[in-house]
Amino acid sequence: MDAVARRFMWQVISDITTKRGECCVILVSHSMEECEALCTRIGIMVGGRFRCLGPAQHLKSRFGMGYQVEISVALPLFGGNSKVDLQDEATGAREELSEMDNAITVRLEAAAGNLQTDRLTMPQLATALAAIDRSAWLDRLTSTGTGVDVLQTVSTSGSIGLREFAAWCRLEERVESILSFVGQHYPDAVLRERQATKARFEIPSKDTTTGAPRQLSEMFGLIEEHKVPLFIENYSVSQTSLEQIFNFFAGQQEEEKGAAAGIVSGGPLLALGPAIVLGTTQQGDGGAMDSTNNSGGGSKVIPSATVV
Repeated sequence: MDAVARRFMWQVISDITTKRGECCVILVSHSMEECEALCTRIGIMVGGRFRCLGPAQHLKSRFGMGYQVEISVALPLFGGNSKVDLQDEATGAREELSEMDNAITVRLEAAAGNLQTDRLTMPQLATALAAIDRSAWLDRLTSTGTGVDVLQTVSTSGSIGLREFAAWCRLEERVESILSFVGQHYPDAVLRERQATKARFEIPSKDTTTGAPRQLSEMFGLIEEHKVPLFIENYSVSQTSLEQIFNFFAGQQEEEKGAAAGIVSGGPLLALGPAIVLGTTQQGDGGAMDSTNNSGGGSKVIPSATVV
């Protein structure tokens, strides 16, 4: 459904269950947004078994993995040089260099000067990273790493401009500062996602050392206090979402290779003779297995008297 039609159906279902109050509705859905908007009680099934049942807030409190903290850092400008500030040649925006940014830019310029070039090839990138003591970042220049944009530029044109590469290095350093900041204040935090400008952490709602509950107000205050020096562009602190809880349970799904009881292959019962052969399906097959094929472990021969 499109967004308008979906919202209309939500309203219809809500009216039936709340205004009339004459019946209940069982809704089967993979959309946690839909479940949270409509359902007073939510059950999650994995492998045909209930794993949890209760109101949305109960599931978040019972199965939630603490707080989810998402932090995005501002993209550094790549114009200009190592003077007092940088100016983006495309937008004209200006940004004052921090001590960290200035050190990275100066050392990269020195490395490029020794190489007598302002465009770096892949072998020269290793030299440039060694100049700023970040040789380990070379492993990030892969198709799945945070340096994928740098890799694509080098692959396409054979090299990358010094200023563009310096901007990427400064961005990596900014995110490293975020990781260090969170690890320093929340040693039990777990990094769940790391993209170019964003990192998502999972922080327990209680301190694992002292057992003291963590206050949202303190977490917000701490981030606000360090927002400017850490170049934080935006951030969010929230409970574990219902979607993340669903994905947690779904991640425990194992391929079901056993028989699905009660699934009968097509055909008249009398044509099967004195014994009934049950053809079963496996998850994702979209149809019954051949009743004569027992190699999948799904077919069983049982006496006809036992069929109910």
